[in-house]
Amino acid sequence: MRTAGPSVRVEPRFVQLAQFGITPANLQYQLQTALEGNVVGKLYEPEQLSDIRMVYPNNRNLSIEDLREMQIFLPNGSLSPLPSCRNKP
Repeated sequence: MRTAGPSVRVEPRFVQLAQFGITPANLQYQLQTALEGNVVGKLYEPEQLSDIRMVYPNNRNLSIEDLREMQIFLPNGSLSPLPSCRNKP
């Protein structure tokens, strides 16, 4: 992971992702959910439609080290540490 201002760049190892059965899009979705959340539904209120956003607890306080220790969900329901699915510098 590299920090550039307020952004983080993750460079996954695609072969290893495939071995885990994870697509790059799935990894991106999981990381985005952890960092800023993803819209997972809509709430219908009178004269207003509001997004329902799923985010990880304490997502505003995640550090680079927290991301390095983060676990991702595999298709079989188990968890794997993120470092086992990313490029080494």
